[in-house]
Amino acid sequence: MPASDIAITSAGTKIYISMAKPTAQTSTAYAALTWEEIGDVDDIGEHGAETSTIKRTPLASRIVRKLKGSTDYGMLPLKLARVFGDAGQDDCITMQGDDNAAAFKIEYSDGTKAYFEALVMSFKTGVGGAESFTSASINLELDSAIVEVLPA
Repeated sequence: MPASDIAITSAGTKIYISMAKPTAQTSTAYAALTWEEIGDVDDIGEHGAETSTIKRTPLASRIVRKLKGSTDYGMLPLKLARVFGDAGQDDCITMQGDDNAAAFKIEYSDGTKAYFEALVMSFKTGVGGAESFTSASINLELDSAIVEVLPA
């Protein structure tokens, strides 16, 4: 499906994990990895770069001067139904106990892909009440820039 300037729906979007890391921060290196879909994801939170502001105020002018500081790709929260034995969820649990980052891929409904590395900071299971699905939440701390690839 070709790229367009038309808004897309979130329905059909999937997220994947790879226990291996890419050899470079390129779409080719990410595409060469083996991916496991994280099953039953209900919500993929917002993600992207945010740059801090460095401020100083010269006494004479009293005007706050600003520069861009460090860029943080932030934390990406995932909400999902807990499926015991799901390979993608199990990989996230494994990486939560590891100090290293894993590679992730988001495939949007129009075929666009977003690749990045992230630390799995938490994997929590929620039981809820009698009228609830057993749920889980995952927090990913992005540790690289996001490499976006538009569909051909």
